[in-house]
Amino acid sequence: MAVMAAFSASAQSAAERAADSIVARNPQVAAAYAAAGADALMRATDNNLPDPEIEGEFLAPEKGGENRWSVGVKQGFDWPGAYSARRKANAAERQSAMLEAEAMRSGLRAEALSEIAEYRHASANIALLQRLSADTDSLLKLTEQLARTGNTTRLDISKLKIERERLEAKKADWCVAKLASEGRLSEMAGRDAAPLLAALPAEYAEPAPLAPLQTWLDRSQDAAALAAASKRIEAAGLAGKALTAQSMPAFSIGYAHNYEEGVHYDGVNLGVSVPIFSGRGKKRAAEAAVKAAEINRSALEEQLQRQIRAAYAEAESARARIMPLQKAMEESDSGALLKRALAAGQITLITYIQESNYFLEARSELLDLHLRYAQALARLQGLVK
Repeated sequence: MAVMAAFSASAQSAAERAADSIVARNPQVAAAYAAAGADALMRATDNNLPDPEIEGEFLAPEKGGENRWSVGVKQGFDWPGAYSARRKANAAERQSAMLEAEAMRSGLRAEALSEIAEYRHASANIALLQRLSADTDSLLKLTEQLARTGNTTRLDISKLKIERERLEAKKADWCVAKLASEGRLSEMAGRDAAPLLAALPAEYAEPAPLAPLQTWLDRSQDAAALAAASKRIEAAGLAGKALTAQSMPAFSIGYAHNYEEGVHYDGVNLGVSVPIFSGRGKKRAAEAAVKAAEINRSALEEQLQRQIRAAYAEAESARARIMPLQKAMEESDSGALLKRALAAGQITLITYIQESNYFLEARSELLDLHLRYAQALARLQGLVK
């Protein structure tokens, strides 16, 4: 299988480790798993036998005579097969809830990977602007020296100062974006995410090839969301069987002791509850629930297929544009060439600034493409896990 990394293997591994650490302690995911466990415990209590009933009676005559009294205990229970049917249905419901929690975890992991890409994107732009600011500072010092000897004008110094302030303003904006991204990741992690982000590499590498589209589509069949939908169908079917079992007669058995007219009586009593009215419509309701679960799974599968195709096309498009642009940027030493041209008098200062901005835009575009690729890959991973 081809490597499925947005940047180098080490960079992707670092991003995935950070995302896994963030999701591992996410409060929402923890709450989803806890809720699934709590719901399973509650369902289990619904399958217990009903509490035994203890009955007593005491009758005193109005005008003399002996008192009459009775005491008894009775235990009711459903049709025997109902308990087994409910237990199986409850187990399927629990598995479905756990898979839904896993689907939430997978989706949140994809969000974390996407946000990590945003964080790296901001960091890379800050680093780029810092290098350009350093170049501008060194050029400004040189220009100020030349101005003292009359070889340049104050106007050139003003132009450079304005350009430096523009770079600083852009860098400040990216610093704000980086802090905001770090804040969102910390919120996901439920703790300070800065230590996790410190291990991320600073530089981007050439994106490795994606696995074929069909590989991603095949992997989506094992996605937690789809597995949860399939388990929901099974759970609905088992719930229907439990309802059918509950529509069978229920029973009760008890012991009674009576005292009447000086005589003690002992005996047992049996009762049968025939669900003539309560069972109406339950079979149709169960069949409707299964049908709804089947429709939901089919719709979810189609949605996953569409989303995978869209994310894959986005990743492939970004990668196709990254390759030539990154190669062109690596082969050109624009900063050094512009400095030499300016020092030799081949270009003016304003031309130098304009050309520097052109290459800045090109580098920013390359970083944007890396971001698009990384986020498309994050969506793909979230859709197939």
